[in-house]
Amino acid sequence: MGNTKTMKKIFLAPLLLILFLGFAAAQQNQGRVVYNLTIRLQFSFGGQSTGLEQLLPASRTVKYELLFANNQSTWKQKPETEETLPDFGSEGNTMKIVVAGSEDLLYCNFDTRMKTEKRMLYDKQFLIEDSLSKLTWKLTGETKKILDHVCVKAESIRIKKEYITTVEGGTFGKKEVDDTSKIIAWFTTEIPVSAGPSEFQDQLPGLILELNINEGEQLFSAVSIDPLADLSEIKAPAGKKKYTQKQFLKEKEKLADEINSRGGNKRIFRM
Repeated sequence: MGNTKTMKKIFLAPLLLILFLGFAAAQQNQGRVVYNLTIRLQFSFGGQSTGLEQLLPASRTVKYELLFANNQSTWKQKPETEETLPDFGSEGNTMKIVVAGSEDLLYCNFDTRMKTEKRMLYDKQFLIEDSLSKLTWKLTGETKKILDHVCVKAESIRIKKEYITTVEGGTFGKKEVDDTSKIIAWFTTEIPVSAGPSEFQDQLPGLILELNINEGEQLFSAVSIDPLADLSEIKAPAGKKKYTQKQFLKEKEKLADEINSRGGNKRIFRM
């Protein structure tokens, strides 16, 4: 008789756990999260020490907003003003630090595994469509609390292609190289939605509340969570002409070359 009661307890416990998790998921399928993105700044002046390095900030923090509901999400920067630094030397020689992407929007659909980005480059709008890419994650077993939610640590490596400027025989050129980044994410299954900051969507079985790229080069930290989201805002950006990621990168290089060829005294650092 005692064995029968034990068996009932064994089978009942998983059932209650499944019911509880199902109830929790039903209650937490939407929300609004505000993140701080802290970027470590590195400036180069042709390899020469000009003294400006000591006057420039070592980091910059920007706020972003993530909305998620119905297996969809949007990611955008919260409005802010540009930071203008004092003149350095000659008249009209100003310097601005601008966080690129203040008008950008990323929309993701987890059911179709597709994303649509609105990107603004030098006052020109681009719409880019692409599939969601998923990294391979390793769980470490470490946990910590973020905003009263128990989070689990996961690690991954991301390899992206990027172009660097080369100089050979006095001629400028471009070379494609692998950009390897170490990613550390802290996610919570207490909010069982595969959303997170920036392009890190549809990655882990829970909401990412902290994400560290290359030991602090970029650090996303959740600062507030609202259990409700404005569903009308979670939609793909509108527009007729759409680019692939490859087409967009070509247009980006072309615009950058045009801007650099114009010159001028005003220096703008875009992050």
